[in-house]
Amino acid sequence: MPITSFSKYCLQALDIVENAHSNGNLLYSLDYKQKHSDTLKDPIARILVEHGITTHTDLFEQAPCTNGKINKVMEFRLKPKISASHALKSLLNSGETVIDCGAALMLAHIYACLLALEHKYGEQAGQARFDWLFGSAGHETPTVQRLLFSNNTVLRGTKKFLRDPNNNIAAINPFAFLFDFSPISKRMATMKKPTNQAHYIKQCSVGSMVTVVGNDNYDLKHPCGIDRNFNGIYIGDNELGEPLLRVFGKGRDGLTEALLKQMHVDSYNSARSEDDKALIALKEAYGVQEGVYPEKISITDVHGLEILSNLDIKLEMWEFFINSSAKDVMHELRKFLNIQLKERGKVLPDDTLQLPTPAKVYTYYFAGDLSDEKRSLLFSVGATQTSRINHLLAMQLESTVLDKSMRSKVRVERKAIASSHKRAVGELQFLFPEATVEQESKRFLITAPQNLYSNVERFITKFTHIENQVKKAQQGFRQRKLKMLMSNS
Repeated sequence: MPITSFSKYCLQALDIVENAHSNGNLLYSLDYKQKHSDTLKDPIARILVEHGITTHTDLFEQAPCTNGKINKVMEFRLKPKISASHALKSLLNSGETVIDCGAALMLAHIYACLLALEHKYGEQAGQARFDWLFGSAGHETPTVQRLLFSNNTVLRGTKKFLRDPNNNIAAINPFAFLFDFSPISKRMATMKKPTNQAHYIKQCSVGSMVTVVGNDNYDLKHPCGIDRNFNGIYIGDNELGEPLLRVFGKGRDGLTEALLKQMHVDSYNSARSEDDKALIALKEAYGVQEGVYPEKISITDVHGLEILSNLDIKLEMWEFFINSSAKDVMHELRKFLNIQLKERGKVLPDDTLQLPTPAKVYTYYFAGDLSDEKRSLLFSVGATQTSRINHLLAMQLESTVLDKSMRSKVRVERKAIASSHKRAVGELQFLFPEATVEQESKRFLITAPQNLYSNVERFITKFTHIENQVKKAQQGFRQRKLKMLMSNS
């Protein structure tokens, strides 16, 4: 298959994710437990590690278990008012996060989206656009719209009743807007399952995810093992025409199906770990009897490459995501998520509310010499240019995106005054039409370009000072008059 735009960025993202593994920022549970063996002694705590953990608890929260079982779900959701791009970069460059191969590859898919936006619009504007869509530090992005990654995370939300291994209903993922089962996997789902699916990988795209499925008894022998299946990214074929997969934690070279099957056999045939034994004992304590399994297997006992699980980019949606205005992409993203919410209404009653409509749009004025880079930054958060007035650039956008950080970048200032100063606001709008006034319940927000703001601020300060003096004089007059009336009576 030809290298698409997405394929290029996915391969770059794979290298970055693999670097994070080499540097110890992204780890398999086995690596984490070995690294912290001196302090991680409790059997249940060690079992919980199997299902994901991160030191970035200031950036991500894990979904709570809803069925009363002890296992956590490997599902990391961005917290409110956190920059999605900053959180992703922090995850890949610092701290420790325990994930599996499926989560790592979906993380690569998500990071490829950020890389593409940075390349198209520049680093600053690309990150702003990504944040506006999937989680901003400036305003509270709805939960279902915030960045989410997990094992096989894009599957989460593509089916109404999909459940995770603990029987929890899986969360809707905003990146299901861009990813889905590939056309070949959907066709194969309606066919009799072929015994050799490697033949069909030629129809997959470079950058898409496929799985090498292991022996059905692996979990019985190694309930804490990490090699049950190998999720891999297809990167093309070798000189023999064999498909090559990149697998998290297995280096940058592509691996053949035969090599991955042998790696699975070696893992299966190894002795049980102490964690395997501890989990089996824990299950027996709850009345779960150990199943029967063969002690050894061979490569012929391994299922192998599975195309039915092939996840890929939606190419038309990818082009729309990269090239359309941020405002149009936001509209389509929310439309998609609302459909998912509606379909799952009977399953998740708390999630049936529609996403909020965009915040009220105002016209703001910016310096006419605002650079192309700064204008691109504004377009990345949904701004629409309307006109040029008196050497100023007028743009329409949502108020919430003009947080303190954004205002400093695009050279505007904002001041809040009490709602009691209505007369001052009326005078200000007459004298300074380039100042934008927003009325809230208990205050007015005044926003103006930096080069004009000093005049606006002086007027507000002077007017409110005079107004306060008048009010003080009026209060004094009323008090004196009240005293006179009381003395005469």
